[in-house]
Amino acid sequence: MLVIDRFEDSFAVVEEDDSRRFVIERRLLPENAHEGDCIVEKNGSYEVDVEATQKRKEEMQRKWEEEDQKLQNEGKKL
Repeated sequence: MLVIDRFEDSFAVVEEDDSRRFVIERRLLPENAHEGDCIVEKNGSYEVDVEATQKRKEEMQRKWEEEDQKLQNEGKKL
C-alpha cells in the first residue's frame, strides 16, 4: 500500500508499507488526492483507494483514542 505523506511543490512524497519514501509527480495523482490518502497504481497512473483510506483513518483514530485513554488513566491528557 502507498500513502501520500505530503505534497511539496509539484511532487507528492509517498510512503510504502515498509516506511520507505519516494516522490512521484503530483500530476500523476487524481485531483481529489489528499495527504494521508492510500493510493494504488493502475496502468501507469494512480487512484485513491477510498476503502483503504477510510480503514486507515479509522485505525489511526482508534489508536489515538487508546493512547488518550492510557494517558488519562495515568493522570495526563493529550
